[in-house]
Amino acid sequence: MLPTFDLGDKFIPESLAGFTFKEAPHGKIAGATVYTVEVMAGDILLITFGEVLHEIIYQTPSWFPWTRKRAH
Repeated sequence: MLPTFDLGDKFIPESLAGFTFKEAPHGKIAGATVYTVEVMAGDILLITFGEVLHEIIYQTPSWFPWTRKRAH
């Protein structure tokens, strides 16, 4: 089970020990970091600026029917 994260709190990457994750600079915001954590049915993106957690995004895989974009 993932630990609980609170927006606005200091983020400690060591809290993800035992989980498969990647760390990368944010593509559009200088100084921000994106931690992508692999979970059973998708990814969780934790976006930090400095050491503060600013955003949490849960992404479901594209093969889920409800995440596919409509052709119209």
